[in-house]
Amino acid sequence: MKHLTTHCYCSLGYSKKGWTDGEIGVEWIREFDRKTADKANGRYRLLLVDGHNSHYTRGFLEYARTHMILILCYPAHGTHVYQGLDVVVFSVVKHYWTVERDRWEREKGEKISKSNFLTVYGAAHLRALKPAVIRSAFRKTSVWPFDPSVVTEDMMAPSKVTSCEGHLPIKPASPVKAVAKLLRDLSNLSLTHNNGGSAEPGPERMDVDSDGDDNINMDPPNISAALPSSSEKAVLQTAAVSETLQRLSTTSLAHLVSGSPLTSASHSQKNSLQATSPTKERYASLLTIKPKTRHENLLLDALRDAQAWEDALK
Repeated sequence: MKHLTTHCYCSLGYSKKGWTDGEIGVEWIREFDRKTADKANGRYRLLLVDGHNSHYTRGFLEYARTHMILILCYPAHGTHVYQGLDVVVFSVVKHYWTVERDRWEREKGEKISKSNFLTVYGAAHLRALKPAVIRSAFRKTSVWPFDPSVVTEDMMAPSKVTSCEGHLPIKPASPVKAVAKLLRDLSNLSLTHNNGGSAEPGPERMDVDSDGDDNINMDPPNISAALPSSSEKAVLQTAAVSETLQRLSTTSLAHLVSGSPLTSASHSQKNSLQATSPTKERYASLLTIKPKTRHENLLLDALRDAQAWEDALK
């Protein structure tokens, strides 16, 4: 058995924002080329990537084309099945990271910080990324040996039947829910009448509060029988409107559906308004400070990110 001596080294890169960008992507593929060119020996190499934009910059793709590197992208929303890091490697890395972190804190009495992170992670990295683990990742995702039967249709199916449904981030007020239910009832009545009695299934019950006038059932009507005539449809529509008026009479907009006439002396319900904060830079004075140290530069970057996030929310 021959004893091979290899010289291993790592290259570290970073961006000011902390995210991989196009420049780092080009440097990475150059590193990939240097590490694999001898083994490829003039043959094409296949590089599997996800849909991050750093993998599709002009510089990245031009370098790959001129250096015999074929770029193949995982299908969208499919890395949980095809990406070997997600399927196999990361779970092993997380295990050894926990082991090495606990050992460091137990023996050194120190918490993990920026100054010791690479030391602790490096030990976990070397224990996790063994050749057997890497081969297992390629085999588990059918990259090599190539086996299309490994990825089944069930593995690529949507997680839930209702995964395409939208939901409001804030629960609507009771009057809004009452009117929304009326519109849905009328829509289902129309579908039932037009389709000969087979109403399309509606969405699942919406979560509502059980206190006060918020307790309004948002279930779609269960219409199983055909409507033989337009007159019966009109009766059901009238009943739905009457039911909605009854529900509105128990909400904060009861005065709008009251049977008593409104006079000039009547006091209508006043809506409470909540003013939003004006658009202004909270950190304007701090952002004008000229940084003198590296830490001040980092703090100013963080303040700019916070200001940009607030502006986006507004």
